[in-house]
Amino acid sequence: MGSRFKLKEVRQFVKTLREDYKASDEATRKKKRKAIQKTIWLTLNQIWSGVTALFIYPIWYVFRKQITNTIYEGTTWQEVHKLIVQNDINSAKLIVQRKGKFLYWLWTYGDLRDPLGRGELPDDGYRGRFKNNFIGRYYENAIRNPRFTNNYMNYRSGTIMGVIKVIDTRDYNLIHSSEGIGNAPSGILFKWMIDVNDEWYFIYDDNNKENLFYFGYSGLGKEDIGKNGRFEIGYRKN
Repeated sequence: MGSRFKLKEVRQFVKTLREDYKASDEATRKKKRKAIQKTIWLTLNQIWSGVTALFIYPIWYVFRKQITNTIYEGTTWQEVHKLIVQNDINSAKLIVQRKGKFLYWLWTYGDLRDPLGRGELPDDGYRGRFKNNFIGRYYENAIRNPRFTNNYMNYRSGTIMGVIKVIDTRDYNLIHSSEGIGNAPSGILFKWMIDVNDEWYFIYDDNNKENLFYFGYSGLGKEDIGKNGRFEIGYRKN
């Protein structure tokens, strides 16, 4: 595990975030403090999802046909997924919450895409290690990306209108690859982003020859203005 065992990238992230916060003026600190407090809450929520998904996902898997047919009655998973991608979360929730809170709660533990097909499991099954069966789907939805549906829908930013770069040492001539993530340039990216409602978000991404560590709102590394991201935490071996 190397530096991951020592949490090298995590310790550097905490140090960098603290130094950036201390260097800010009081008005900016207030905005950043609110954003940091939100990410702490989201982190705790993800930990809870990671624990509960181990037990709830099997229930969803057993009853996936009944849950899917009931939730998407009169529509399709593709239409709901499209609404979420467009950041129209309210419209998506109006559809998936029609049948009651309990069924909606179970739905948040299942596969958002292609629930009766391969679900979120990649076509290659992570280089052939996992098949489209309970074990493969359990690995994807209860271990690797627990409660992805809930995270994908509820952990999104608003539309970004402003960006403040703190660190960008990315070298596009030096690429590292991480399973399930793909290729990305070597280096560190740390930036703050402000949405149309003056809410602040950040992304910290450390990609090196050993590991990939990211914390914050992903999907905004290359393009940010006019886009929206989703809160994610990842620590993977390259």
